[in-house]
Amino acid sequence: MINFRIFVSYCRDDKELAEKLTNFLRDEMEFSPLWDANIRPGIEFNEKIKQFISHSHIAMPLFTKNSRKSPWVQQETVYALALGIPVIPLAIDTDLDAFLSFLQYIELKEDFSDLEDKIKKINFERIILNPAMKQHSIIKIADLPNERTELMAKYANSVIEEFGEFGYIRQRGAFSTFSIPNKNVKHSIWKKYEGNRHGGENDHILKLNEREVLEKHARERGLSLIIDPTLDLKERGDEAVKTRLIILLEFLESIPKEKLKIVISERGRQGNLTIVGDWFFADSISPGFRGFRQTVFSRHAPSVFQTILLFDKEFKELLEGIKLDASESRENALEIIKKRIKSISRRPRALIKRFLSGG
Repeated sequence: MINFRIFVSYCRDDKELAEKLTNFLRDEMEFSPLWDANIRPGIEFNEKIKQFISHSHIAMPLFTKNSRKSPWVQQETVYALALGIPVIPLAIDTDLDAFLSFLQYIELKEDFSDLEDKIKKINFERIILNPAMKQHSIIKIADLPNERTELMAKYANSVIEEFGEFGYIRQRGAFSTFSIPNKNVKHSIWKKYEGNRHGGENDHILKLNEREVLEKHARERGLSLIIDPTLDLKERGDEAVKTRLIILLEFLESIPKEKLKIVISERGRQGNLTIVGDWFFADSISPGFRGFRQTVFSRHAPSVFQTILLFDKEFKELLEGIKLDASESRENALEIIKKRIKSISRRPRALIKRFLSGG
């Protein structure tokens, strides 16, 4: 069962019913219900509710005679619809308000005796993947490379800080985020990383933030990478390529075999895609001379879920194409990267020694 996030909207007078519903969704369906009981003291209530809705795969408002006396359930339902979040209303001894009557809803008995039977008949995945559901204000466009890097770190940090969660990393890109140095921005490794072009200290700070937070997620949950270490960065020179590959190699060797799946493919240079858990994705078109051009960030949970399915399908097809099992992919990739480093430099060991010593 996929651990979908379900936002539960209810009237205060129906808290007991809401508790039964959230307990069922969590314990029986193995979903993650989001509702106001998850809000910590001191947090601005309305903004947190909006955040819960925008990160949900499905909204499940509870309509009763009590909810007709309060505007909150209706308002939260409309907000979910405006964001393109699928809505499955539950109605107990009442009809939906006229302006929501277009929604198909599930009628339940007041004692919830039919809850299990009716909820388990719902094809949640089909509803989430419904192409009619569109994402709106929960997408953001980063036009410049630095904007992309800053948003990547911000979104990835928010998953940890605001939800206390870590996400499995899926990434497609030439060298990946994990070829970025994890050293202080004044360390000499940054000059080698930049090669013949030199970024400013602020640029390095943003990149370091991205590397550090995505590494937290990866070490906690694991990662799948589609990369292409054969890419030449002609404008930066060989040292920049060698340095990035050495940094990447050091990272990959530090990840346990069971937490890493990786495939080497030219598709790694066909744009950059990063997915953090099922919380958000960032999709960039192919990088140019000055970095990534226009990155789409989306926290629209149904779209994120669909992007995960497409990535996993692509990853599986690439592995099958080179006749490798996922469990063998780590060692195969490490060997290819080591050969690539040797092909660039006649003295790769000296370079590695210099890198590790900070020379």
